[in-house]
Amino acid sequence: MAQRADNPDGMTPVSDRTRQRLLAARKRFHANDSIADFIEPGELDALQGEVQARLQAVLDALVIDTRNDHNTQDAARRVALARLEELMSTASIMGGS
Repeated sequence: MAQRADNPDGMTPVSDRTRQRLLAARKRFHANDSIADFIEPGELDALQGEVQARLQAVLDALVIDTRNDHNTQDAARRVALARLEELMSTASIMGGS
């Protein structure tokens, strides 16, 4: 199995594992639904890294210079963190941030 930047250990991405848990539980996962109950301990940082890498790929595909444009530096991390906080619907799972 080829390794990806957002999945360096070659395991199934956290997003795929979480999606499978939601499907198995027959729970919906619409844009504003909380997925907090389906994230296992230790997976949140990996999920943030996965989301961040995929957002960075979108910015790169849009030919946005995130390395040199101060307006977009760190944008993928900031958007990933904000979106995960929203999806988790609780500050405690995000370590109180």
